[in-house]
Amino acid sequence: MPRAGTRLFDTAAAVMRRVPPFRGQWQVANVLRRLLLPLRGPSDALATVRMRDGSLMIWDLRDESEGRAAFLGRWDDDIRNAVIRMLPEAAVILDVGASVGAWTIPLARQAGRAATVYAFEPVPANRERLQTVIAANALTNVTVSSLALGEAAQRVGMWLRSSVSGAESGTAAVVPTEEGHIVVEMQTLDRWTDEIGLRRIDFIKLDVEGAELQVLAGGTHTVQRLRPVILAEFDPYWMSVRHRTSADVTEWARRHAYRMMQWNRRAARWEPTSQPCGDSTLLVPETAG
Repeated sequence: MPRAGTRLFDTAAAVMRRVPPFRGQWQVANVLRRLLLPLRGPSDALATVRMRDGSLMIWDLRDESEGRAAFLGRWDDDIRNAVIRMLPEAAVILDVGASVGAWTIPLARQAGRAATVYAFEPVPANRERLQTVIAANALTNVTVSSLALGEAAQRVGMWLRSSVSGAESGTAAVVPTEEGHIVVEMQTLDRWTDEIGLRRIDFIKLDVEGAELQVLAGGTHTVQRLRPVILAEFDPYWMSVRHRTSADVTEWARRHAYRMMQWNRRAARWEPTSQPCGDSTLLVPETAG
């Protein structure tokens, strides 16, 4: 029998996931998580959750973002659905910085069995949970890579937020040297694409804690040749850590003939922007419609 605290937490989360979206729902979810999490105990921090889109996920409730997702039952659903509507049949998708599968799983499910998803996740704990949820969702169109993508082929260190949050996995960031909580292998997108022999990439989701421009620098030939649509998180803090600014993103887009778009949640559409948005900037090749 589950502990009473676990039952209470799971019941509250299940009820919350059935409630239609309302203003302040994120804040309510955060408060409920903080109040109820201690009732579960430290050995009961992972929760298996059926999301609103039907994906089966495993969330570490000690992580604020994952705990909130357990209550809301969604993770960037509006943006992801808008992206999926743009994809062609049998799309080839790269999820760079896949973490525990918040985008990988619904992308692979909703893009269809003919689609192919390559998920890059160098952190072992993240990758283990990612592979578990791939199996739980019976997905056969996802290939997981342990590589970090970047500007050069080398060994690099990674900082893990789990060392602060207490969660067993979660956000991770490449550090300039092999100093970090773990050391991983980095490869360039260009070399990986050549080795795999890809002749097509339709969409790249890029979330690597400020190293997005480094990944793109290592994929210059691939981007110019295959012209994928790119959704990137250009977080101002993480970019500043790497001595990059929004102006660098704007210059990259200009130099490579990409348009920058931002998601208007109220209007539920992509709109042109002259500056990258922190959480989600869509880069669309000028040759695309």
